[in-house]
Amino acid sequence: MLHWFRKGIAALVAIFCVSALAPAAVFARIPASGVAIGGVGLGTTPGQVKRIYGEPTDSRRVYSKADGGYITQYIYGNSYSITFYELPGGAYADFVNCSSDNGLATPAGVLVGMDETVLTSVYGAPDVKSEDPTSHITRYVYKASGGRGEQLIFLAQHGKIVNMSACYE
Repeated sequence: MLHWFRKGIAALVAIFCVSALAPAAVFARIPASGVAIGGVGLGTTPGQVKRIYGEPTDSRRVYSKADGGYITQYIYGNSYSITFYELPGGAYADFVNCSSDNGLATPAGVLVGMDETVLTSVYGAPDVKSEDPTSHITRYVYKASGGRGEQLIFLAQHGKIVNMSACYE
């Protein structure tokens, strides 16, 4: 009986050692500077955006009761927008969105219209992946390292990236 007990303990120890050496799931960590679309990252000012793209096609400014401040959105064409949150020191981009294949890319070169498999080859496993079976949209979230909450969010439908956003959590 003691012989079988020792063999059982040895087997458990072997399983524990093998599982301890197995690689753990590694989530993607991108630098905060990698959270941008079309050269506009979080924290970019309206003046900097205008120097890159000129005057917006349209703009909107609204007061947010929830945040107690103004929010301004610059819209370029029908597929690219930058939302600025206004603080006492100025306005800063806190949401950048691209919704069509217009040539605007992330710093790593990802574009709307690419195959969704490019995401894992460029960024690795997403921090969050969720699927909506009704709309057939898969949401990929990649969080930046550094602790300020920057993230890239990609939406894919039928195997293609259809939208990408740079924002804070």
